[in-house]
Amino acid sequence: MNGGFQPRLRKRPTRPQKPLASFDTDRQGWGMGNIIAWAIGIVSAVIAIPSVLPIVGWLLALILLPLPLIGIVIGTFSRRKSGRNFCILVFVLCFLRLLITF
Repeated sequence: MNGGFQPRLRKRPTRPQKPLASFDTDRQGWGMGNIIAWAIGIVSAVIAIPSVLPIVGWLLALILLPLPLIGIVIGTFSRRKSGRNFCILVFVLCFLRLLITF
């Protein structure tokens, strides 16, 4: 009837789809990561204080090294970086203490 002419339909602009599960640090996921990293760093620092004693110093420092690393990994996923930086400081101090004893 209209001579084979088909009108152009205008497409509506589509909104970007959100994924079902995302670890966006602003909304969900690792919002508490900074607090957890701080807690791990404080526990590591308190445990590191007795590592100054000569009897258990190198053994305790050697056992203590993985704790701040866990805090660094958790703090990396947080939007705030103060907990990660504190765990890096504790790790460096424990590592230097371990180097001095060997």
